[in-house]
Amino acid sequence: MHFVAYAAKLNPWFPNGMIPVVAWFVTVGEMLLAMDLLLGFHTRVSAQLSGWLLLAFAIGMTAGTGIKSALNASVFSASAGAFLLATSAEYPFSFDSLRRREKRDAALNACIRSQAKNTCHTSLVPHPR
Repeated sequence: MHFVAYAAKLNPWFPNGMIPVVAWFVTVGEMLLAMDLLLGFHTRVSAQLSGWLLLAFAIGMTAGTGIKSALNASVFSASAGAFLLATSAEYPFSFDSLRRREKRDAALNACIRSQAKNTCHTSLVPHPR
């Protein structure tokens, strides 16, 4: 019950009847985004959504408990870190990178098998990392 009460404190603009729904929706969203970021699955989108969710949490903390609690919990910097991650050009240790590598390798193998290297639209030289 403390969880829902704290969610109500951080979201004073929502009606009381919606607070349990908002609290559980945000909690499930946080868990899914955390798993996506840990596994590197759709990293850019997950990082952007995490940044927005953390920013909303920071604004809620500021509105509900004051700026000091948001600054003490470093929520603004965590939000900025998530947005920074979203701007990264490459995520080398992720499922995203693995999927991209598999697609590129499949395209290269198709070009090599076709024996029509002059008509292949894919570079046969791997991109430098």
